Amino acid sequence: MFATFNDFTGSYTVFDGKNGPTLRCLYPQEPKENIAPGEGECGILTGLISSFQASEVFKLITGAGESMLGKHRSYNMLTNAFEEKNIQTIPANLAITSILEKSTYR
Repeated sequence: MFATFNDFTGSYTVFDGKNGPTLRCLYPQEPKENIAPGEGECGILTGLISSFQASEVFKLITGAGESMLGKHRSYNMLTNAFEEKNIQTIPANLAITSILEKSTYR
């Protein structure tokens, strides 16, 4: 499970480390340092996205429905609009070749 929040937009997806796209497939470039804002996010938005993530866990455990594996869905709370895109698997990203020594997040 993976989720991000930015102002009034939240997004989520499901990753499977053995099969399917990875976080690096979704975000091919490493993030710049200190990109996370210092302010908090809207509690309503984080609650909504967390509920969507919980439904994905339920689907993975029970095998019911269609998983978000390989898809990325965004929700804009101000316009009440969803946007969904497929994540292209980049085969080179499936192998772990190194671990970063320095964290880019604080």
